[in-house]
Amino acid sequence: MVPCCCHLRDFVRAVLDLQWGSIAEWATAGIALLALVAAGGSAYFAHTASAAARQQARAAETALAADMRTRAEAQARKVYAIEIQRTVSEPGHPEISLFGDSYDFVADPTLSTYGEDHSSFDSHVLHIGIEVQNGSDEIVGPITMALFDSHANTHSVYDYRYTAILPGQAHKFEIIVEVPRGYDTRLPAEEIMKGLQPVIEFRDSSGQWWSRRGLDPIQRLARGTHETP
Repeated sequence: MVPCCCHLRDFVRAVLDLQWGSIAEWATAGIALLALVAAGGSAYFAHTASAAARQQARAAETALAADMRTRAEAQARKVYAIEIQRTVSEPGHPEISLFGDSYDFVADPTLSTYGEDHSSFDSHVLHIGIEVQNGSDEIVGPITMALFDSHANTHSVYDYRYTAILPGQAHKFEIIVEVPRGYDTRLPAEEIMKGLQPVIEFRDSSGQWWSRRGLDPIQRLARGTHETP
């Protein structure tokens, strides 16, 4: 009977050894699986955090661009042109300024004929004094000046370009416009071509172009009308 008992003990020991060996293997596999899950979770959260950071950076860039756009527009609103005086010259009048040296004299050369020692206007013309105000905190320029006739829906043929206007400064232009036929030139100058409005295009200090007709709202331009692409 002893041999049988010995065999039984050997069998039980073998079974117990097999079970503990399997438990150790399962434990090792479980730990490895947990480590893999933890690594995957860390990678996921790291990717999520990176995506959130990129999204926040894009939002900050968008907000900054919008703020800069708003600031530029606020400065551009402070640039405008107004008419400050006008008078009429008759045919044969010398092509000279009537408003003084403080004005830039802007005349379409086709409106006059050169005589012995000076040029004279060929028809009745309006002298219109325009002042361009730069109320912004930055330099603006170049500036293109023209006139728009809101009644005839046409621009003046001749545009004039000026270099720049410093912050808080103004510049005056004396623009010559031919009086179309049909107007009674005996009327006060203020009653002739009442639809005329100054039109300016200007570039701000950031390089953005703007336009404004009279005191209308400003308009953002892709580039200046006379700029090459």
